[in-house]
Amino acid sequence: NIEISTDKKENVLSVPTRAVLTADGKKIVRTLNADNQLTEIEVKTGLRGSDGQIEILEGLTENQTVVTYVKQ
Repeated sequence: NIEISTDKKENVLSVPTRAVLTADGKKIVRTLNADNQLTEIEVKTGLRGSDGQIEILEGLTENQTVVTYVKQ
C-alpha cells in the first residue's frame, strides 16, 4: 500500500465524508438546531482526505452538530 499526497492543509473545518449529501445538484449537510430538529445546510467542499474527512469551505461553522446517519 502506498499513499500519495497531492495537497495538504492544516487548521481547516472538516466533517466525515458520509455527512455530505447531494440534493438537487447541491451539496448539503444535516445539522441539529437548538431545538434538536434536523436542518439541511448547503455547503461548499474542498479537499477530500484519505482518512474519510472532507474539508468544508463554506456553510458550516465550528461547533455545529453534524448528523451522519438518520434512522428511518
